[in-house]
Amino acid sequence: MRTAHLIPAVLALGCHTNKEDESAIQPVNHAPVADAGSAIVQSADEEVRLDGSASYDPDGDPIAYTWSFDTVPEGSALADVEDPFPGNGTTSATTQFWADAAGTWVVKLVVKDNHGAVSDPAYVVIEITEGEPPVADAGPDLEGTEGDVFTLDGSKSYDPLGRDLSYAWTFAAVPDGSSVTSLTNADSPAPSFTADKGGVYIASLIVNNGIQDSSPDTTIIRVASADPQPPVAIVEEKVEGSDCTAIELDGSGSYDPNDDPLSYQWSLQSKPAASNASDDDFSDRNAATTTFLADEAGEYLVSLSVFDGTSWSAPAFTTLELSERSYNSKPVVKAGVPQAIDAGSATCTEDGYTYDCDDCSDQIVDLGTDASVTDADGDALRYEWTVDNESATIADSASLQTTATLTDLTPTEPGSCEETEFTFTLTVTDCTGESTSDSVTYTATCCGVSDTGSRR
Repeated sequence: MRTAHLIPAVLALGCHTNKEDESAIQPVNHAPVADAGSAIVQSADEEVRLDGSASYDPDGDPIAYTWSFDTVPEGSALADVEDPFPGNGTTSATTQFWADAAGTWVVKLVVKDNHGAVSDPAYVVIEITEGEPPVADAGPDLEGTEGDVFTLDGSKSYDPLGRDLSYAWTFAAVPDGSSVTSLTNADSPAPSFTADKGGVYIASLIVNNGIQDSSPDTTIIRVASADPQPPVAIVEEKVEGSDCTAIELDGSGSYDPNDDPLSYQWSLQSKPAASNASDDDFSDRNAATTTFLADEAGEYLVSLSVFDGTSWSAPAFTTLELSERSYNSKPVVKAGVPQAIDAGSATCTEDGYTYDCDDCSDQIVDLGTDASVTDADGDALRYEWTVDNESATIADSASLQTTATLTDLTPTEPGSCEETEFTFTLTVTDCTGESTSDSVTYTATCCGVSDTGSRR
């Protein structure tokens, strides 16, 4: 039998099969998957924090995170920074950056495992709003003489988060005839200029924190001159407030280049169509600071001119933008206490079966001397007296205290006394147009006597 010769062949076949199986079970590496996190909306006042911790490797291999900017808003310089993300390229899943511009940002994340396999990119969209603006401080007002060099001080400008500031100085106004148009080192905290004319220079400062501009702030430079110069009136360009309140006006910044003392004159130039305001509504037209009381909401134009004893300035204008006052209390009115008036007597003459009686003398009485009027808001008030009897006339119906004349006081016969009532009504209207009324009755008594002089 030769069956024993088959054994080596079987063994040889078995060895060949094991080598193929070893090749078939070699592990296959899979690329990791990047996840850059959810969209972000925030202001530039806080750091942008990125989180790629949702990224993973299917094989469980450790991964490294690489962040980069795909899109940045116009004006951003971060795209040119070599590596703006701390911990970039490491196994840290989080990083952060400070946005230097408002707008839409797109950040790309790619992850790589320790075998070198790289994920497809993932993206996160970030919307950055401007946040809190910086604050410009143009420094104190300055004074000097024509030919002096003035150095301004914007060093107290600041950003709420301490971000670096850039500076932009310009002139808002220079005296007539001055050739000064700009400041030296206008992009620094402390620019300078040489005053070539006497008068008033107004410098404006705007600062930027890399995200947005501040509101402008101004400083006034008053320059004296040996040459006679007209004065300059200075007021705020716009004042906001409410009607029926005292609006403060300030012309104290007005200036005379020759240091002459100034006198002031405020004037009302225009007003809303429904307003009855006039120059009389300034508390003091000739003061450096005054108040103006407007009776209607709307836009008013006010001017200030100053006089140095020789010449008047050009007028400076300020616009008052006034809304309706949000509160009001009606006036409280008491017209006074009832009065009894003795009009005396009148002669009655027998005329057939009746009597023909004369009038008692006309009576002049006081109105309002015992009236009381209060307004919790301190409003300017308008007064109006009326009477229900045509035989009475009021001397000044628009005055709280006035007089009235009572006429046609006539008895009917000798020995009788005729009472005539006069009801006076006081209506008080406050600045907002709300009114309160109260009435008081005056009773005049006229008695008849016979032409013989007898009287009951």
